[in-house]
Amino acid sequence: MGEAATAVRSFSDFFPYEDFRKLLDLDIARDNGGEADQKAYSAHLKATYEKAFMDYLKTLKADGALRPIPGSGGRAGNFMLSWNAMATDDPTFVKYPDSSWYRIEEKFSFTFINLPMMLAGMKITKGGNADEIARETYDRLVADITEGKLDARAGHEGDYCHVTGERLYIELDGWTPRLLKRKEDRSFEEITDLVRDPIKAIEFEFKTGDLLITDWFDIPEVTARREGIKRIDVNSTIGREQSVEWLAREQGILSVYTGNVSLEVYSRDGALTFGWSETAITGPTKYHGRIANDVSLATIIERQRLVEIVAEARGWDEAERVVADYLKERRRDIVEVKVEPGVHHFYFSGDHEDFTAAFRSPDLQIDRNLQPYFVMSDRPLTLDTVAEPDAELPRP
Repeated sequence: MGEAATAVRSFSDFFPYEDFRKLLDLDIARDNGGEADQKAYSAHLKATYEKAFMDYLKTLKADGALRPIPGSGGRAGNFMLSWNAMATDDPTFVKYPDSSWYRIEEKFSFTFINLPMMLAGMKITKGGNADEIARETYDRLVADITEGKLDARAGHEGDYCHVTGERLYIELDGWTPRLLKRKEDRSFEEITDLVRDPIKAIEFEFKTGDLLITDWFDIPEVTARREGIKRIDVNSTIGREQSVEWLAREQGILSVYTGNVSLEVYSRDGALTFGWSETAITGPTKYHGRIANDVSLATIIERQRLVEIVAEARGWDEAERVVADYLKERRRDIVEVKVEPGVHHFYFSGDHEDFTAAFRSPDLQIDRNLQPYFVMSDRPLTLDTVAEPDAELPRP
């Protein structure tokens, strides 16, 4: 048991047996009861256990017993973010403390209270001695919370990491957290901080340089080319980066996730910058137009490549007609740009906010009012970025 927990008061000082026993009785009653029983249980749970648990954590924090989660650097899970914000007095926690306390309590509630009460209720309804079962369950609950013990195998569903797409698990000993991931053999291993470059770069060759840019080209033959990314977790930052790389390599399409924004296309010094600005951009930076945002993507394809994809199913003449009609129908949503044929260098991130914050290059001047989401250059760019805390990256 960690040393920090030895000086704190028992959880029983915050959550007396009488409150637990009533909660257990209400839990059993609601199994065969109606809406009123459920409301009574929920109200008592909130007024007693939930409040007690959060008050107890606040005491631990005041005593300096709660620390950030080792290995969580460079990762982003809802629970990890809430815990670390609480442990470090992050401004988001200082401004909205209740939401963090609630999220932490919610993560641990199944293991500490819900599962023990469910098992106790089953034993009691089968004829077990209610007083003995209730007291035994309560004593174990108090001991586990006072000692700050939580096994990664205890039943909580883990914390989804929005960066890697992995489900990570929290283990506690003396209220000292450890971050674990499940291996193929179902055992757990502790993980370290994730250090990765926030900017990804790939090379992409254009044959003609006649570019069409919009959110997505929803022609059936083109949409079918996205089938291959269904096995990639595009809910994660790394998964979105892998989808960009796969579509570029396998399909000759550049398509980046943008979030809920309609991007503008600008050019300067042999580079295209995709982003947005609240003010008009003037001077040497040329504005080409704004793309649609019916889906949260920005997609670049050569007109010739678009015709090629459709022609594989319909033949060249029919494909030319289909593409021409499509471009005419969506002319307001599609930006056409001419670049030099050859290899271009594409800089992007699976999280556009990471890109905006990290992208700096002495080789390219971007108007200070323009927030870049990704950049394509006719030459390699020197990047001046700061890596964030590449351990093992999951592959599709």
